[in-house]
Amino acid sequence: DAAVPHRFNLSAPCVDSSKDESIFIEYMTCTDIPEHQYQVSVKVEAISDSEKKTLVKYINKCAAKGVPVLFETVPLNADKDDEVQVSNLHKILHDDRRLHVKLANDEDNSVIVFKVLDIPRYQRLDLSATVTYPEKQKYFIYGDSNRTIMSHVISKFPDFQHTVRLSGRPVRLTETMLELGVMVELEEVEGVPLEVGSGMKQPLQRPRYEIAFKGEMQATFNTTANIKETVIFSSIASPSA
Repeated sequence: DAAVPHRFNLSAPCVDSSKDESIFIEYMTCTDIPEHQYQVSVKVEAISDSEKKTLVKYINKCAAKGVPVLFETVPLNADKDDEVQVSNLHKILHDDRRLHVKLANDEDNSVIVFKVLDIPRYQRLDLSATVTYPEKQKYFIYGDSNRTIMSHVISKFPDFQHTVRLSGRPVRLTETMLELGVMVELEEVEGVPLEVGSGMKQPLQRPRYEIAFKGEMQATFNTTANIKETVIFSSIASPSA
């Protein structure tokens, strides 16, 4: 079988004022083939100083051109066994703990290697006919002491992929919970997406939203998420019959 590449989008870069050189990336979900039907959030770090410099230059170059910071997995070797292995997303992330990626929006097609530090979310999409849209929109909040990311939870199709960065960790959400990742409900946003033409309308039009989440001992907490910027928004079509 031919290799099935996997694409990731930068969800949060490293922080200049911090010695932490890790970044967060999100899987680019689509429904065309089974290997792409996942939602995954990963914390990674380039394995060498030279690759870290290449990564920073690539992020800055993408920002200057106004294009997404995309990474695409590539086989480490040219043999068939490695081509098959690169298609196995679970093995890459959980067993190998290495991502060999091409800088997809770099004209030089540079390749770097990421070391997997943490996987806050790894979820296979449920494509069964019984799935329904939630009553209210659900998002997944994750990050660390320097970065807070909020990513839409895909349910029934058609749906959308949507990631934003928050201005900080919401009050009542502990740093430990943030690092583990927490599912939240946006109380003011209906769960059924708004379709516009052949696509979806971005549901978060304000900078601040009330959210609810389950904390320790399954207690429900209410707090506020303050949106700093949008990382990506894209519609996802229903799987082909």
